[in-house]
Amino acid sequence: MALQMLIGTAMLALTIGIGALAIIAAARALDFAGLDGREELSVMMHTGVITLVTSSLAVVLIFIMALWAALFVALGIFPEFEVSLYIAMISATTLGYGDVTMPNEWRLLAGFIATDGFILFGLDTAFLFEVMRRLGDPPMVEAK
Repeated sequence: MALQMLIGTAMLALTIGIGALAIIAAARALDFAGLDGREELSVMMHTGVITLVTSSLAVVLIFIMALWAALFVALGIFPEFEVSLYIAMISATTLGYGDVTMPNEWRLLAGFIATDGFILFGLDTAFLFEVMRRLGDPPMVEAK
């Protein structure tokens, strides 16, 4: 149990750090682009910025889940990367189908992945709200 706690805590620190760096990089990119609501942006610009930021954060989340999967393979928990990635994804999203489960001696790691998912999804959601706040209100499209 102590080994699981140590590994889980280390992975949480690593992955939350990666997620935080991604958010900081995205915030700096938006600052650099001057997207701070000072000028009115088109609906398409709003859509594009939100799509780009959301997609970038999703790629980082998938990378983080792949890190968990690589850990599982390295520890010999699952022999195939695909199965490891699957269990990491369903655990991080707390979906948990139950068709593949962690072996008893490693099952505490599933809770760490779920915690990681909650924290990272929460941080990403907060950042997306901040992006939308900075963009300002999109112009209204008049009905014809």
